[in-house]
Amino acid sequence: FTVRLADGIADFQGRLEIYYEGEWGTVCNDGWDYNNARVVCNQLGYGYPLQSLISSGYQGDTYQRIFLDNVDCSGSESSLPWCSHSTIGVHNCGHSQDVALECSS
Repeated sequence: FTVRLADGIADFQGRLEIYYEGEWGTVCNDGWDYNNARVVCNQLGYGYPLQSLISSGYQGDTYQRIFLDNVDCSGSESSLPWCSHSTIGVHNCGHSQDVALECSS
């Protein structure tokens, strides 16, 4: 799936969203760590992750589905789909737990 950072002040920061079956959805921060962020920043063509952002500042809209939870990357994957994660659409999260991050440009 395609990934993007949405609603940031620049393309290299914002809420992490994935495009799946014709819609954009969010990723829950359960278990989110530096290795996960590193894979996303690399997939997007940016440098290393600078920081995780306060999720509540980048909450997804209530109509958005939460697609991924329990993402676990080693850091060497070329893209997010290669990381371990829960079944798409299965989660125990609310939008206040959406992943948001900033990558070095």
